[in-house]
Amino acid sequence: MKRMFGRVVIAVYWLALPLCLLVFVGSFASVSPTGTYQPIWMSAAGSAGLALLIGWRLWLNTRALGHGGPLPSLRKLVFVFLPLVLLALVCAGVALLGLVWLGLGLWLAVQPGAPDSALIYTAGIMDGRVTGGLMAGLGVLVLLAGMALNLPILRLLTRRQPEAPSPADAVTLDTEV
Repeated sequence: MKRMFGRVVIAVYWLALPLCLLVFVGSFASVSPTGTYQPIWMSAAGSAGLALLIGWRLWLNTRALGHGGPLPSLRKLVFVFLPLVLLALVCAGVALLGLVWLGLGLWLAVQPGAPDSALIYTAGIMDGRVTGGLMAGLGVLVLLAGMALNLPILRLLTRRQPEAPSPADAVTLDTEV
């Protein structure tokens, strides 16, 4: 029962961590009622602190369950984890671009007055609904491409740990005939 509770806590942490990071990014994308750029510094600091606390607790809980190891060396951080972090950021950017295109395309296709306010072309070239449908379709394709870029990271996360043979079974390890 205790092990099950630990797994549930880790699942909640994995759900809360992206939400904290989303609030952190969203606090810098805020605009005041007058239309000027105005980041919310208290929200950014609070969500960053909470994300660090959740990350630390997640690391502690995974080590307590026996899944995690010691912290990696600096060399491993630079040559293994830094490229994966950069790849994850590129994947998130591509997926976010796909979501924006999908949302804009759906808005253009559904809202009757949207093409007049968003698109800069004369009315006879292409219908706004057709443009919205094409943008939504391309948005889905770009979103899928962003998700497909994450496959190397997903493979690393689902890779099984190699089993280490026991020194007590040294006789079975002997391959001499």
